[in-house]
Amino acid sequence: MYQHDPSHGNRRRITDRLRPDHDGRYPLGAYLWTWQHAGGQADGRCSMGGMTFDQYAAGADPAAAFASAVADARYEYGHDGYSGTIAEKNDFVIITRQLMTLDQASNLADELISNSDPRIDNKWGPAGAIPVVTGTRMIEVPDLPHPAAGTSLQGADLDKIIRVCRRRRLLTPDDIVLDSCWTTPAGRGTPPKGTARLTLRHNPSDRTEPTMPDGWLFFGWASS
Repeated sequence: MYQHDPSHGNRRRITDRLRPDHDGRYPLGAYLWTWQHAGGQADGRCSMGGMTFDQYAAGADPAAAFASAVADARYEYGHDGYSGTIAEKNDFVIITRQLMTLDQASNLADELISNSDPRIDNKWGPAGAIPVVTGTRMIEVPDLPHPAAGTSLQGADLDKIIRVCRRRRLLTPDDIVLDSCWTTPAGRGTPPKGTARLTLRHNPSDRTEPTMPDGWLFFGWASS
């Protein structure tokens, strides 16, 4: 399952990813093709009333990452249900605490789905969660001075935010800011304050082994 990574885009026949019913027959529409692509949509393996999905969400805290992934999916697919995505999930179960690359986590998720692992084999049950290290991470920093209009955050304003983050011990000297923005166009309150979102990469000179995940891969079956 690679739809979360744009560098992977393989197309498989749904018949390669189906579960036959009790008569050994495949559901109607088994001849269709599905395209696996970025964005965390259902990956195309389906059974009667269910589809598999996987979705990566940034953040070391699994609960916060899960809430973000579900909110994004419900924003994209609505709240009507039966989307075959993580939007249908209300909770998750952590499969392992071992940190993995995105490819390793995706391969493990695929293996568990193929083997009908009981922890994630129920479309009404929890999603599986695997901790992932990507070399990058995203943080959101609240309660920052935000007097200007717009979401752009760069130059001297970004330098100020970085200094605040270092004082709050949210950044290390080895962190490099890859991208930055405000989460809202204008600050609120008096004086106006807002939340900055920073995408960070660890400096290649930092050889220490990561101890915290950069994000989580959520996967499993969902009603469709």
